[in-house]
Parts: sequence; structure tokens; C-alpha cells
Amino acid sequence: MGPVEFIKSCFIIACVMISFAIYIKISFALVDWLVERIREATLEYKIKRSLIEYLESKRESLENRKDLEEHEDEV
Repeated sequence: MGPVEFIKSCFIIACVMISFAIYIKISFALVDWLVERIREATLEYKIKRSLIEYLESKRESLENRKDLEEHEDEV
């Protein structure tokens, strides 16, 4: 193997390694982005669910109060 062929093979190996490193970097960035989106969606779902439960309990409380007032008016 002559010096030119050795330099070409080293250059090819370096290019492959750099391409692989870039691929890994992009893959991790994509995974981080997806995890962040999932975390935001989960948090948003939990907030909506908590708000719905709170509103339902308030509605029940108001209905119970209205029932008590109607019962007191009847008495």
C-alpha cells in the first residue's frame, strides 16, 4: 500500500466516523425533542384532568347547596 492509498483510506475512515458521530448527535437531539414533547403533553393532560375534576366538584358543591336552599325554603 502506497502513501496515497493510505491517506485515502484514512480519509475515508475519518469521513465515516464523522458521519456516524453526526448521526448519533442528531439521533440524541431528536430523542430529547420527542421526550420534551411527550413531557409537555403529559403535563397538559394532567392539568386538564385536574381542572375537570375541580370543576366537577365545584358543580356538585353548588348543586348540593342549591338542594339545601330548596329544602330550607320548603320547610
